[in-house]
Amino acid sequence: MSAAPAPYVKNPEKDFTRKKKLPFETVMQLLISMGGNSIYKELLESQGYDVNTATTSAFVQQRNKILPSAVEFLFHEFTQSYTDIKHYRGYRLLAVDDSDLHIATDSVDTDTYFQSQPNTKGYNLLHLNTKGGTTSYG
Repeated sequence: MSAAPAPYVKNPEKDFTRKKKLPFETVMQLLISMGGNSIYKELLESQGYDVNTATTSAFVQQRNKILPSAVEFLFHEFTQSYTDIKHYRGYRLLAVDDSDLHIATDSVDTDTYFQSQPNTKGYNLLHLNTKGGTTSYG
């Protein structure tokens, strides 16, 4: 995608044609790897807290040049690249280590059902640990 970003941007003749702090590849990587921090904190972390880190405004401007279909394309390419995917209760789960996976509420499933306080709505959650080559649910 980064070698030929034209199909994935709003203005192919202009967008991502010049060398900038936030090229197409960097913006896409940030979009799919960002956590829950502010945009600027995510930028600082991704750039190793470099004093020349791009601003939040610069990121937003670059992000706005990318078509939503670019992220959709990347998602489909990624999921199709994995053919040996395990199933859990009939579902394909794609997650990273230490993910919390919210599943349908079922208070009978005591292995995954959590209720923080009496008289509050509970939820079912799987916590994924893949350290050491094993996967555990619960």
